[in-house]
Amino acid sequence: MHFWKHRTKLFARWLHGTCVEAPPQKIQSEDEPFVFSYFMDISANPDILSLVYDIQNKVVGTITNVTRYLMHWKRYRGVWKVDKVSIRIWFVRWKRFKSLFWTQTHKRTDMSSVMY
Repeated sequence: MHFWKHRTKLFARWLHGTCVEAPPQKIQSEDEPFVFSYFMDISANPDILSLVYDIQNKVVGTITNVTRYLMHWKRYRGVWKVDKVSIRIWFVRWKRFKSLFWTQTHKRTDMSSVMY
């Protein structure tokens, strides 16, 4: 939104009652001449500021919702991977690891019940 707000500097104001653009004015304390544009009007208008704020909130909300939706599908990314063989090998190893983990856990549980 910052980009769009500053784009209004490109729209120069016209001289009163004419279609002639107002020429840049030299200001004593500034190095660059001041160009009369609509930027000051737009940046100070509370209605426009509230619209910009609403648009920013809607964009952030939309991006958040899209990210949540995509994260839901992230668990299926292996289905679309090209290297299916490595995915299957990983899955078999993971299954073996889980099986070994639960076996060891049950052994420890049984041993602790025997000790007490």
